[in-house]
Amino acid sequence: MLFRSKLLNSLANQLRRADEVVIIDNHPEHKSSMIAKQFTFVSKILETKNYGFAHGCNTGTKVLSKKIELIFFLNPDTTLKQNCLKQLRCGIPNDWAAWMPLLLKNDGKINSAGNIVHISGLSWCGGYNQNPKQYIKQQEVQHLSGACLMIRRSVLKRAGGMPEGYFMYYEDAALSSQLNLMGLKLGIVPKAHVD
Repeated sequence: MLFRSKLLNSLANQLRRADEVVIIDNHPEHKSSMIAKQFTFVSKILETKNYGFAHGCNTGTKVLSKKIELIFFLNPDTTLKQNCLKQLRCGIPNDWAAWMPLLLKNDGKINSAGNIVHISGLSWCGGYNQNPKQYIKQQEVQHLSGACLMIRRSVLKRAGGMPEGYFMYYEDAALSSQLNLMGLKLGIVPKAHVD
């Protein structure tokens, strides 16, 4: 229960007036909804059945205002470090379709600096267990982690949304692969951190 409060608390001082926060609560007891109702900046709370991660992402996207162009998907067990959203919004190359912050473990080392997908289809976290200080500049990567993924809405629409054929895991690999096949660029923003 507490981790959901931590996520929303970490968002509170990073939001802009026009931002929208949508909570998809697909747990049968809808405990996340009870927590989210305590935060006045939460725009919408949707209580649904659990149709999987990708379905939740697509459901949340559909209820956003049309004016929202940048969509940031976050797992409920994440928290944003200071200035994370600012870093993810500023100075991003115009030709990047989607990008992510560095995803960090509890010990401060990297969980993912972009993901790697082998030709066999197996996937793993790039940069795992490395020191985040090794990553200085924005750089292109081939795959992103769905745990903290920012994407242009127009790109997500062109791609047909998150692929719902995956109930949990690999939807990020499938989406990244599709964006690669569309000739679009993906990247990481090392100055932005998510735990």
